[in-house]
Amino acid sequence: MGTIEDPLPDDAVAMLDWLAARHPDPAKEHWQITASGGTNYYGGKIYDNGINTTRGQAVGAIGELILRDSAYIKRFESAP
Repeated sequence: MGTIEDPLPDDAVAMLDWLAARHPDPAKEHWQITASGGTNYYGGKIYDNGINTTRGQAVGAIGELILRDSAYIKRFESAP
């Protein structure tokens, strides 16, 4: 996993904000779908499925940024 040393530019913050809050819903809820082995994808766990989506990854990146530098709290406060 890479690291971010310099503060992100405003357009990158806006992109992460959009991905985390407004990216379209997935076409299917994969955690509810039975895989070929007879169990549901992601073990049927909605959280495990969610963190493996575009929105889930964006939220994780935002969390990492905030943990690294609390100034990001202010930069992301407009997120819905």
